[in-house]
Amino acid sequence: YYPTDLARNLSTRFDRRFIWFHDTYRRLSREDFEQMYAEIITKFAGLLERKKLSLAELTYQNFTLGESAVEEARSVAALLDRWLG
Repeated sequence: YYPTDLARNLSTRFDRRFIWFHDTYRRLSREDFEQMYAEIITKFAGLLERKKLSLAELTYQNFTLGESAVEEARSVAALLDRWLG
C-alpha cells in the first residue's frame, strides 16, 4: 500500500550536480566531495574539532558505536544464544 495523494518533501541534502547521471555515474573529484559535504561539515564543525575527527570518522563511529548498532549486536547475540541453546 502506498498513498497516491502523498505530498513528498524532496531532500535538499545534495545539489543535483552531484546526483545526476546518464548511463553511468560521474566520478566525483575530491573538490566535488568537499563541495558536496561543505554544509554538513560546517554544521558539525564544533563537534568534529572537539572530537578531533573527520566527517568520515564521525559517521563511521556513529554507525558502529551508535545506540542502534549496539542494540543490533545485543539482539543478534541473544538470538544466537537462544537458538544454540
